[in-house]
Amino acid sequence: MIIDVSHVHDETFWDVIRITDSPIVASHSCCRALSDHHRNLSDKMLKALAKNGGVVGINYAPFFLNAGNWEKRDALRSELFKKYNLPEDRREYAKADPEIRKKFSEDFNAKLEELNKTLGQESVKDVVDHIEHVIKVTGNADHVGLGSDFDGIGTPPVGLEHVGKIANITAELVKRGHKDSDIRKILGGNFLRVFRRVTSPSTTRR
Repeated sequence: MIIDVSHVHDETFWDVIRITDSPIVASHSCCRALSDHHRNLSDKMLKALAKNGGVVGINYAPFFLNAGNWEKRDALRSELFKKYNLPEDRREYAKADPEIRKKFSEDFNAKLEELNKTLGQESVKDVVDHIEHVIKVTGNADHVGLGSDFDGIGTPPVGLEHVGKIANITAELVKRGHKDSDIRKILGGNFLRVFRRVTSPSTTRR
């Protein structure tokens, strides 16, 4: 079994690190030093993950890549919920007057577009920033990969609107001077190494 710590509390992360003798993964997380989101990993966690032989897959979610910007977008949403007297709970929101919800949506989208012009929208460059941070903290490119989370992130970063644009990550890594061998690791080699190590009969414990 490959242990995935992307959804666990910090204390659980450290419990896993203490107990396991196999590499683990954080399949879709980012770096807390660049974006202070509770689901991202601190530098201390990244170093422990590397010592364990594991891999973190960088998530493409804008609120993982830049939590500060996302908090400003959330503040705008909350402000408009109050303006239109709408509940923030999704289930309760779905029961609200459709006409009011339509007005809220139109207002929010228009204001969000203006806000994004000020903030700047997250892009493939932000994803590579997080990849490079893992490399910097761990000392090499052996412990980072791609953890898109395309099925759960909502709006993707610019340049990564769908899986067909993943080559933009390769292009950005090449542009920044990363070696071909390291890029291959990032694009899947590191995860394959962990998969082989954990599922190998020679390392399976009974």
